Amino acid sequence: MLPPIELMVAYAYDAAMRGNPLGFFGMVQVLEGASITIATPIANVLREKLSLVNNQLHYLLSHGELDQNHFKFCEKTINRITASDGQSEVMHRFKMFYRLYANMPNELPN
Repeated sequence: MLPPIELMVAYAYDAAMRGNPLGFFGMVQVLEGASITIATPIANVLREKLSLVNNQLHYLLSHGELDQNHFKFCEKTINRITASDGQSEVMHRFKMFYRLYANMPNELPN
């Protein structure tokens, strides 16, 4: 496992077990948001560059659409958190998960 991925998983576990479990929604928001932003465009590039057909790209194409529903559900759930400590926990974890997620491409092999 690449270090940024391992760190993000460990951070999510620690946040849920030792911190406030609501912080886990910070990671969900980051991952689902990234998926809906990049899954379909990546599938389109792969289709063009590698001459692939849609059934070979089913996972990416379906996730771009499927994760939109996950993202909306997560957003609705977060918006229902009324306690200020819960809101600040989600926002803090959201920012940290984005920082961890942003490091992943730096570790990919050439």
